Amino acid sequence: MAGLLYTSGFQVGGTNAMKCTAAGTALSITSGFYLHGDYNTSALVYNYPMVQSWTGQGYSAFAAELATKLTAAVGAPVAATFDITTGLYTLSSAATFSISFGGGSTAINLRNALGFSGNKAGAISYLSDFVPYYSIFSAIGGRTGVHGRMEPADMAEETVSDGGVDYVITRKTTEKLMAWSQNMEPFTAIDPFAKAAAPESGWTWQDFWAHTRGTHPFICVDVLEGEDYGSIYRLTAKGASFRPVRVTADFNDHWSVPFETRWLGMIVF
Repeated sequence: MAGLLYTSGFQVGGTNAMKCTAAGTALSITSGFYLHGDYNTSALVYNYPMVQSWTGQGYSAFAAELATKLTAAVGAPVAATFDITTGLYTLSSAATFSISFGGGSTAINLRNALGFSGNKAGAISYLSDFVPYYSIFSAIGGRTGVHGRMEPADMAEETVSDGGVDYVITRKTTEKLMAWSQNMEPFTAIDPFAKAAAPESGWTWQDFWAHTRGTHPFICVDVLEGEDYGSIYRLTAKGASFRPVRVTADFNDHWSVPFETRWLGMIVF
């Protein structure tokens, strides 16, 4: 993958319950809040802890949950790793094992969260067929028009008294905002109706917005301003609307996707 990995938090449970059958044994993912990758560690430096996200919850590594449940079902150790350079999962064991996704929407939910296009059998290792749901890769490896980490525009208000004396009212805050555009995105990455033509990802940017706004934080894995492994963001209320713009007015396959976010923290190892 040449672009940047964007991966968001997600909740398992309720209408998004996740189940499958591994080595003939049914398993269910424990209800909770998860992230692809293993970011919720002591290596993560927060400005605001993710526990203070709008969900009011912390986020656990989905890979760790997968390894635990698959190991129990298979009866032998199964490793689950998520590669932030490809956005794909690898599930592996010392012996052959199978994973099947029959049984309705809960199995489809897990299949999509793994990036699998169907059942797996007859091998000791399986790689995602596409970038899993809750993650998306940009078309190019950079952001355009980056602003931040900046303070809000309403930090101070200036007025003048009846006697002609001017004064300023300010507020103190530790919040930081960032804004940028992800440029040159193809139409298949913009429009959900066209995503079938983009097998490298199960999600579009519009799916990403609909999922994250008002709810889940997300990570952009990019080297920016000394942030060697990316940062955590959340869409602001102002940035909650999905507003793609054509790069060239009469060409439908280059789009710019604007972000307006609150910077929550950086990742360091």
